[in-house]
Amino acid sequence: MQGVAAKNDAPQYEDTLQATSAGRREHVGARADLKVVAADISKQLRLLDKVVRYRFGDSAELMGAWESARNASLRSARRVAGPFNTTNEPQSGAGGCETPRAA
Repeated sequence: MQGVAAKNDAPQYEDTLQATSAGRREHVGARADLKVVAADISKQLRLLDKVVRYRFGDSAELMGAWESARNASLRSARRVAGPFNTTNEPQSGAGGCETPRAA
C-alpha cells in the first residue's frame, strides 16, 4: 500500500518543487532589481548632496538640517534594501564649499 501512496504523491511533490523553485527565482530576480534601483538612488543622493553642499555649505543651520534629512533617508533605505556601498559618499563634517561661488 505504501508504494501506491508514494506513486500518487509524486506528481504533487514535483509540482511543489517546481513552485518552490519558481518562487525562489522570482525572489532572486526581485532582489537584483532592488539592488539596481538602490544603486541608482544612492547615485542620485550623492549628486544632490554635492548640490546642497555647494549651495548651502556656508550655513551651519541648513547643513545640519540637510545632514539630518540625508541620514534619515539612508537609514530608511538600508532597512528596505540592505546596506549600500558607501565608499563614494562624502564625509560629513565642516559644511564649507570647495568651489567659491560668484557673488
